Amino acid sequence: MQKLIIFLFFLLNCICVYSQNISREFRQDTACVEQKVRDMLNQDDSTYGMHQANKTLEAEYDKLLNKYYKILYNKLDNNGKKAFQQAQRQWIKFRDSEKELIGEVFQNTYNEMGGGTIWGVIYGNFAAQITRERVFVLYNYLISDNLTSDEQ
Repeated sequence: MQKLIIFLFFLLNCICVYSQNISREFRQDTACVEQKVRDMLNQDDSTYGMHQANKTLEAEYDKLLNKYYKILYNKLDNNGKKAFQQAQRQWIKFRDSEKELIGEVFQNTYNEMGGGTIWGVIYGNFAAQITRERVFVLYNYLISDNLTSDEQ
């Protein structure tokens, strides 16, 4: 019984250390992306600068999406990997159709308001947020109790 308690304590400690490490890495990764975009906007807050910042925001979060996808994928068993691949394929379809919807909504607003360059900037930010949110979802899966029992 005492050996079981020691083993469980050791296992819980490993889970906590792993969760802290991945949490620290995730905070650093996302802070770097957000800071990069803030710096871009500080250098150029024109409409063009905002468009570029949105493109960078989406591209950088896409890199993080791939990073955390791989980390999570490697934590799963074969059935989990298959389910995850399928879910990610469906998410990509969702992302693409959601971006199309956002484009249509903002095109309507653009037309109703008589134009304006800000609508393209708003569209770009909405589109980037879809990928950003998925990164956070994958991170939350990654730190869930049932996936953090092994060291990275």
